[in-house]
Amino acid sequence: MFREKLLGLLADVTNIYSSASHDDSMESKRKDGNIRDVVTKLDNDLHAVACKFAQNNDLHVISEEGELQEPPFMLGGKSYLLVDPIDGSLNFCKKIK
Repeated sequence: MFREKLLGLLADVTNIYSSASHDDSMESKRKDGNIRDVVTKLDNDLHAVACKFAQNNDLHVISEEGELQEPPFMLGGKSYLLVDPIDGSLNFCKKIK
C-alpha cells in the first residue's frame, strides 16, 4: 500500500519537474546571502508536494527548503521524509546538466 503511495509521489514530482517553465528555474532567493545557495520556484513547488505527501501519511519532513519540525536526533523511531527538492539548484538555474 505505501509503495503505491510513494509511486504516486514520484509521479507528482516527475509531472511538476517536466512541466516547469523557464521562470520556474529562475532564482527566487538566496539562502543567508550566499551567492552559491539559491532557491527556485521549482524548489519550493517540489518541497510543497513532498510536505503534503508527508502530512497525508503521518511522516515528519527533513527538508533543505523548510524548517525542521523537530531536530533530527529527536525523531527516534518516527518515520520521516528526507527532501532535497533540486540537488544543485545553482547549476539548474544556469541550465548546467
